Amino acid sequence: MLSLELWTKNSQGERTYQGTYRRTWKTMRGLENFRQKVMDYNGYTLEDFKIKGEESRKDNTKAVGTLKVGDVLHSVYGYGYDMILNSYYEVVKVSPSGKTVQIRPLRKNYDGSPNDIAGCTVYPDVTSENRFAGKPDSHRVLVDNDGEPYVKISTYEYAHPMDMKEAVYGSTEDHND
Repeated sequence: MLSLELWTKNSQGERTYQGTYRRTWKTMRGLENFRQKVMDYNGYTLEDFKIKGEESRKDNTKAVGTLKVGDVLHSVYGYGYDMILNSYYEVVKVSPSGKTVQIRPLRKNYDGSPNDIAGCTVYPDVTSENRFAGKPDSHRVLVDNDGEPYVKISTYEYAHPMDMKEAVYGSTEDHND
Protein backbone atom coordinates (compact mmCIF):
# COMPACT_ATOMS: atom_id res chain seq x y z
CA MET A 1 0.00 0.00 0.00
CA LEU A 2 1.12 3.52 -0.75
CA SER A 3 0.88 6.50 1.57
CA LEU A 4 1.55 10.16 0.95
CA GLU A 5 3.47 12.49 3.28
CA LEU A 6 3.39 16.28 3.09
CA TRP A 7 6.64 18.20 3.65
CA THR A 8 6.84 21.99 3.29
CA LYS A 9 9.64 24.53 3.55
CA ASN A 10 9.64 26.83 6.55
CA SER A 11 10.85 30.45 6.57
CA GLN A 12 14.50 29.30 6.91
CA GLY A 13 14.18 27.07 3.82
CA GLU A 14 14.23 23.79 5.80
CA ARG A 15 11.80 21.03 4.87
CA THR A 16 9.48 20.18 7.75
CA TYR A 17 7.10 17.24 8.10
CA GLN A 18 3.44 18.32 8.07
CA GLY A 19 1.75 14.94 8.28
CA THR A 20 0.59 11.85 6.41
CA TYR A 21 -2.72 11.60 4.60
CA ARG A 22 -5.01 9.01 6.21
CA ARG A 23 -5.95 7.56 2.87
CA THR A 24 -3.85 4.79 1.26
CA TRP A 25 -3.60 3.71 -2.38
CA LYS A 26 -2.93 0.41 -4.14
CA THR A 27 -1.46 1.91 -7.31
CA MET A 28 0.62 4.93 -8.26
CA ARG A 29 -2.07 6.01 -10.71
CA GLY A 30 -4.61 6.59 -7.97
CA LEU A 31 -2.09 8.32 -5.74
CA GLU A 32 -0.92 10.61 -8.54
CA ASN A 33 -4.52 11.62 -9.34
CA PHE A 34 -5.10 12.55 -5.70
CA ARG A 35 -1.75 14.37 -5.44
CA GLN A 36 -2.52 16.41 -8.57
CA LYS A 37 -5.87 17.52 -7.11
CA VAL A 38 -4.18 18.56 -3.85
CA MET A 39 -1.48 20.44 -5.77
CA ASP A 40 -4.06 22.26 -7.92
CA TYR A 41 -6.22 23.20 -4.92
CA ASN A 42 -3.50 24.15 -2.38
CA GLY A 43 -0.66 25.28 -4.62
CA TYR A 44 1.84 22.62 -3.51
CA THR A 45 4.63 21.35 -5.77
CA LEU A 46 5.97 17.83 -6.35
CA GLU A 47 8.83 18.58 -3.93
CA ASP A 48 6.31 18.92 -1.10
CA PHE A 49 5.38 15.22 -1.18
CA LYS A 50 7.05 11.94 -0.27
CA ILE A 51 5.59 8.61 -1.29
CA LYS A 52 6.00 5.70 1.12
CA GLY A 53 5.33 1.99 0.49
CA GLU A 54 4.95 -0.13 -2.61
CA GLU A 55 2.22 -0.75 -5.14
CA SER A 56 0.06 -3.77 -4.39
CA ARG A 57 -1.78 -5.07 -7.41
CA LYS A 58 -4.15 -7.98 -7.31
CA ASP A 59 -2.33 -11.15 -8.28
CA ASN A 60 -4.23 -12.66 -11.18
CA THR A 61 -1.47 -14.98 -12.40
CA LYS A 62 -3.48 -18.01 -11.29
CA ALA A 63 -5.96 -17.26 -14.09
CA VAL A 64 -3.38 -17.62 -16.85
CA GLY A 65 -4.09 -20.63 -19.04
CA THR A 66 -7.15 -21.77 -17.10
CA LEU A 67 -9.71 -21.30 -19.89
CA LYS A 68 -9.37 -22.85 -23.35
CA VAL A 69 -11.11 -22.35 -26.68
CA GLY A 70 -14.30 -24.42 -26.64
CA ASP A 71 -14.93 -24.15 -22.89
CA VAL A 72 -18.55 -23.44 -21.99
CA LEU A 73 -19.28 -20.88 -19.27
CA HIS A 74 -22.52 -20.84 -17.27
CA SER A 75 -24.17 -17.92 -15.54
CA VAL A 76 -27.23 -18.15 -13.27
CA TYR A 77 -29.15 -15.05 -12.37
CA GLY A 78 -32.01 -15.08 -9.87
CA TYR A 79 -34.34 -12.12 -9.75
CA GLY A 80 -37.19 -11.57 -7.38
CA TYR A 81 -38.96 -14.33 -5.51
CA ASP A 82 -38.54 -17.25 -7.89
CA MET A 83 -37.29 -16.01 -11.26
CA ILE A 84 -34.20 -17.88 -12.50
CA LEU A 85 -32.38 -17.06 -15.74
CA ASN A 86 -29.48 -19.03 -17.23
CA SER A 87 -26.92 -17.81 -19.74
CA TYR A 88 -24.30 -19.86 -21.53
CA TYR A 89 -21.16 -18.66 -23.29
CA GLU A 90 -18.47 -20.37 -25.33
CA VAL A 91 -14.82 -19.32 -25.27
CA VAL A 92 -13.90 -18.64 -28.91
CA LYS A 93 -10.47 -17.02 -28.48
CA VAL A 94 -7.82 -16.81 -25.76
CA SER A 95 -5.13 -14.12 -25.70
CA PRO A 96 -1.49 -15.25 -25.83
CA SER A 97 -1.08 -14.36 -22.16
CA GLY A 98 -4.24 -16.26 -21.20
CA LYS A 99 -5.56 -13.32 -19.17
CA THR A 100 -8.27 -12.28 -21.64
CA VAL A 101 -10.83 -14.37 -23.52
CA GLN A 102 -13.40 -13.70 -26.19
CA ILE A 103 -16.73 -15.32 -25.48
CA ARG A 104 -19.94 -15.62 -27.48
CA PRO A 105 -23.40 -16.20 -26.01
CA LEU A 106 -24.93 -19.58 -26.79
CA ARG A 107 -28.55 -20.37 -27.59
CA LYS A 108 -30.53 -22.49 -25.14
CA ASN A 109 -32.68 -25.57 -25.69
CA TYR A 110 -35.75 -25.78 -23.47
CA ASP A 111 -37.38 -28.92 -22.12
CA GLY A 112 -40.81 -27.51 -21.29
CA SER A 113 -41.86 -23.88 -20.99
CA PRO A 114 -40.02 -21.41 -18.75
CA ASN A 115 -43.41 -19.77 -18.13
CA ASP A 116 -44.87 -22.87 -16.47
CA ILE A 117 -45.53 -22.56 -12.76
CA ALA A 118 -42.54 -24.80 -11.90
CA GLY A 119 -40.30 -23.61 -14.72
CA CYS A 120 -38.43 -25.95 -17.04
CA THR A 121 -35.05 -27.44 -17.73
CA VAL A 122 -32.66 -25.62 -20.05
CA TYR A 123 -29.55 -26.94 -21.84
CA PRO A 124 -26.77 -25.08 -23.68
CA ASP A 125 -26.74 -25.58 -27.46
CA VAL A 126 -23.16 -26.68 -28.07
CA THR A 127 -23.54 -28.80 -31.22
CA SER A 128 -25.60 -26.97 -33.86
CA GLU A 129 -24.17 -24.65 -36.51
CA ASN A 130 -26.42 -21.80 -35.33
CA ARG A 131 -25.49 -22.16 -31.67
CA PHE A 132 -24.28 -18.57 -31.20
CA ALA A 133 -26.78 -15.92 -30.14
CA GLY A 134 -24.55 -12.86 -30.40
CA LYS A 135 -21.19 -11.37 -31.28
CA PRO A 136 -17.91 -12.12 -29.48
CA ASP A 137 -17.03 -9.98 -26.47
CA SER A 138 -13.66 -9.68 -24.72
CA HIS A 139 -13.46 -10.21 -20.97
CA ARG A 140 -10.71 -10.54 -18.39
CA VAL A 141 -10.28 -13.94 -16.74
CA LEU A 142 -10.51 -13.59 -12.96
CA VAL A 143 -9.95 -16.05 -10.13
CA ASP A 144 -12.25 -16.55 -7.15
CA ASN A 145 -11.14 -17.35 -3.59
CA ASP A 146 -11.14 -21.08 -4.35
CA GLY A 147 -8.74 -20.62 -7.28
CA GLU A 148 -11.45 -21.23 -9.90
CA PRO A 149 -11.52 -19.01 -13.01
CA TYR A 150 -14.55 -16.92 -13.92
CA VAL A 151 -15.51 -14.07 -16.23
CA LYS A 152 -17.40 -10.96 -15.17
CA ILE A 153 -20.05 -10.34 -17.83
CA SER A 154 -21.68 -7.29 -16.21
CA THR A 155 -22.13 -5.75 -12.76
CA TYR A 156 -24.54 -8.52 -11.78
CA GLU A 157 -23.54 -11.46 -13.99
CA TYR A 158 -20.57 -13.79 -13.54
CA ALA A 159 -19.93 -16.84 -15.74
CA HIS A 160 -18.07 -19.89 -14.44
CA PRO A 161 -16.76 -22.86 -16.43
CA MET A 162 -19.33 -25.58 -16.81
CA ASP A 163 -18.55 -29.27 -16.49
CA MET A 164 -20.07 -30.76 -19.63
CA LYS A 165 -20.91 -33.95 -17.73
CA GLU A 166 -23.30 -31.84 -15.63
CA ALA A 167 -24.71 -30.10 -18.72
CA VAL A 168 -26.50 -33.35 -19.59
CA TYR A 169 -28.77 -32.81 -16.58
CA GLY A 170 -29.56 -29.21 -17.53
CA SER A 171 -30.42 -26.27 -15.32
CA THR A 172 -33.71 -25.02 -13.96
CA GLU A 173 -35.10 -21.89 -15.58
CA ASP A 174 -38.22 -20.05 -14.44
CA HIS A 175 -39.44 -16.77 -16.00
CA ASN A 176 -42.31 -16.27 -13.52
CA ASP A 177 -41.86 -13.80 -10.72
